[in-house]
Amino acid sequence: MFDKQWHTLKKEGVLRDFGSSLTGISEKEASKRLKEYGDNVIQETLKLHPLKIFLSQFKSIFIYILLVATIFSLIIKHYIDSSIIFIIIMFNVSVGFFQQYKAEKSILELKKILIPTVRVMREGRLRKISSKEIIPGDLLILSEGDRVVADCRLIVVENLEVNEAILTGESVPVVKTEEIFPENTLLAERANMLYAGTSIVAGNCKALVVATGMKTEFGRIAGMLQDIKFEETLMQKK
Repeated sequence: MFDKQWHTLKKEGVLRDFGSSLTGISEKEASKRLKEYGDNVIQETLKLHPLKIFLSQFKSIFIYILLVATIFSLIIKHYIDSSIIFIIIMFNVSVGFFQQYKAEKSILELKKILIPTVRVMREGRLRKISSKEIIPGDLLILSEGDRVVADCRLIVVENLEVNEAILTGESVPVVKTEEIFPENTLLAERANMLYAGTSIVAGNCKALVVATGMKTEFGRIAGMLQDIKFEETLMQKK
């Protein structure tokens, strides 16, 4: 369901697919879906512990060999050689450390963007709940200054403009609409959609949640950052 092209469907069809309406879903159904889909959070598989990251860079056959060479050079009193080898070790360790540290820090920055609470319609009542409890099928009520906490299909729009710079890099606000778009429409041009991590800069809307957590475009970015494979340096390859 998460991979469905929601921007190509009429809003009535999207509401029907999620068993929702302009009054929202029931609390009972919300509880059931929360167990099924899990919390609306960006999962962190990496932990930002600088010392651990630094020490982990020494877990390499290449580094072990250089350390042995450094010790041997000191024993035979080749101090210049030992100093050069030690500099090589620290250079390689530093490169690996900064690559991994930067990636993990990016994950933390992404998580900070999501706000703790959001307004949602449930059983015809407007409620303010933790953003962690948002589930597919929820109807969010958003207005100027609000942060979007999940991927959504717009249902009702009133002069809505959204800052999507976090996804597209474009700082100019995007004017939103309820209309449908062709399947091949680029993500940045899907004006009937809202994406987690973006923010409302003008107007109001009612938006149906279609994806949460790691299933959002925002979550996919976080997932890719955590899956980064750190390449060996030229010295390590040789």
